[in-house]
Amino acid sequence: MDRPKVVVYQEASVDGRVAYTPDVSMLYVFGKWRGMMGDSTLYPELMEWIKSTHHPQAFLEGSGTFVRKDCKLDDLPLFHGDTQQLYGDFLPDSVLKDPKLQGWGVLVDSKGLCRNLLAWVDEGIHGLILVAKQTSPEYLADLQRKEYPYLVAGEERVNLPLALEKLRTQLGVTCICSAGGGKINGALLRAGLVDEINILVCPVVIGGMETPSLFDSPDLKIDDWPTKLNLISVQSYDEGHVWFRYEVIRE
Repeated sequence: MDRPKVVVYQEASVDGRVAYTPDVSMLYVFGKWRGMMGDSTLYPELMEWIKSTHHPQAFLEGSGTFVRKDCKLDDLPLFHGDTQQLYGDFLPDSVLKDPKLQGWGVLVDSKGLCRNLLAWVDEGIHGLILVAKQTSPEYLADLQRKEYPYLVAGEERVNLPLALEKLRTQLGVTCICSAGGGKINGALLRAGLVDEINILVCPVVIGGMETPSLFDSPDLKIDDWPTKLNLISVQSYDEGHVWFRYEVIRE
């Protein structure tokens, strides 16, 4: 498969939690999370290291990073036209030929949950939505009206291998960084798409039965094997943080 290199970078507690309670977007509790995790300079510093080392052209997030389950969504006008023209990849020239474009903020959103948040904050980074053939035509029509690019990959939900292949072949993405949380990381892991894992372990224990963890994914079956890793490096810091860097071993 012709796809980008996938680098996972995540901040987690000692017990592998990437949030402190279930079903709450980190956008709503970021201040508290930062207070729990300590040294606020390490995460952005290591992210800058990843950027300078791997030169990712895209950053992957899941919709759960931005939207709570009880969030009220804006109503979209019903679409009465030909839906066929909606279910092809939409990459408007107004975005592709923008001289300021430096990369992509890729959001997995087959359910149209992020309709209220169609923006990306970093200068030069434009949002791009990954959708599926079951995504509502109203959402896709809204994206087209706003000239907001999207790629169609999968039937009922986003097919990540296909989506990554499209990012590589259509947009030239050779490396993508995922810091989107347990569900998106878990989906990448189970699909065999992860190449490198960077974990900044913070000196705190969170616990919980349903609190999101590093790789939330379906349980392995008795005949399955875990993903084997090779330790590249480990570094500890004064406040008790430890940065582990692993590469995935391909069988």
